[in-house]
Amino acid sequence: EWVIVNVVVIVVVVVAGIVPTAPRDHQGALLSDCQRCLAAVKKNKYADAFLSPVDTSAFQDYTVKIAHTTCPMDLATLEHLLTQAAAAAGGAGAATKTANGPVSLASVGDFARMLRRIPGNTLRYTANFPLATADLRHRAVKFFEVCERELAKVGQSQGQGGVSSPGGGGGAGVAPPVCSEWRECLRVVERLLKLGGKDDRGGDEG
Repeated sequence: EWVIVNVVVIVVVVVAGIVPTAPRDHQGALLSDCQRCLAAVKKNKYADAFLSPVDTSAFQDYTVKIAHTTCPMDLATLEHLLTQAAAAAGGAGAATKTANGPVSLASVGDFARMLRRIPGNTLRYTANFPLATADLRHRAVKFFEVCERELAKVGQSQGQGGVSSPGGGGGAGVAPPVCSEWRECLRVVERLLKLGGKDDRGGDEG
């Protein structure tokens, strides 16, 4: 069990975007870039599993596992938050009620963290049964790659570099960075999960 606990912590830190907060920014142009980013992400073939909120009647332990350290997020909820933020551009931001309470989006950093949280939550929730959910976990990783590719374009309309470079190298960017070696980190996580030998929903894994 200690392997699972520590792996879950790694997943949250690496994938969900728990990084220093970017400066608050309400500029309409940057929010428009976020809207273009979200539209592009939604069109990707890996987005279909993340378009709507998780059905908690079918996955009754979801809000137990995805709570406190993070919160449920999906593309429809994020789109609503972004629409509210754009309407309130220059103000104090907007709040939307979610399964884990009210959530607000008031900066590009908020948008980046919420977008990354979607695949991050999937990897966190399925950590105890990685083989039974191997396809979904694969799609979540691919979706994360799509998110990072599109986040890199946010701010380009303003002559800014998109996602900040990890470690402070390169352009400053407008969204907080993730670990530059996140792919390798996830490969290590997958290997560690398989060492557990048991799948909470499918008995022996191997």
